[in-house]
Amino acid sequence: MILTTRNAAAALLLLSITLPARAVPLQDLFNGASLVAGDKLFDNWFLVLTDASNPGLLPDLTAIDVVPLADGGNDPGPGLRFDLGGELTLAQGATPNPFIELFFSYRVASLGNAFIKDNSLFFQSGLVTLAGDNGSVVEEFVGSAVGLGDLATKTIELSYLDGQGLTEQLSDQAVFAPRSDIFVQTGIQVYIDDLGPNPPSGDIVGVTSFEQRFSQIELTEPAPLALVALGLIGLGLARRR
Repeated sequence: MILTTRNAAAALLLLSITLPARAVPLQDLFNGASLVAGDKLFDNWFLVLTDASNPGLLPDLTAIDVVPLADGGNDPGPGLRFDLGGELTLAQGATPNPFIELFFSYRVASLGNAFIKDNSLFFQSGLVTLAGDNGSVVEEFVGSAVGLGDLATKTIELSYLDGQGLTEQLSDQAVFAPRSDIFVQTGIQVYIDDLGPNPPSGDIVGVTSFEQRFSQIELTEPAPLALVALGLIGLGLARRR
């Protein structure tokens, strides 16, 4: 079994900066709460799906903390850290082919003139066993409206597959045209395949923390309004001629 984390010094710095931030249980967000990080509002939280190979493995959403991060400036920008604890962690033997899935959505909106121009996803910490087939995957869809993924799709993964070996895709990023708001869908899957030709022994796997960031660019005026203003100026000049 191995444990993966990002650079320790960076992690310590991040910890020292973000400790004052107020963590909110994920369940509270689904109940109508919202978060603010910098000038970004995270609201309209909705639980799409929780599933598991056994009801006893379903995650306790009150034990998952969401922490606002306002320390990123314009790049990587403000964001969120999801501290999952052991709620998305599996041990072999829980059920045949055990798995846990969590899928939710929310909106990110700018409260000022800093528009969102890209989105990053980071695997902060997790567990994987170097035997058999087991892993954790976080997939994210960014859209211009609820339920869409037309702006970006990102995936991070920590897994081990017999014959393929270790996969450590610990970050992903997507760039899109600046927007005042976006809609995010996040899916998490943790699994152990213990019914295949090479069943593992003693596997432990899970994602314990991941982070999302939203880079931004300062716009003195929203682009559509600026275009309208230029058009009106052009009409005024034409009338004077």
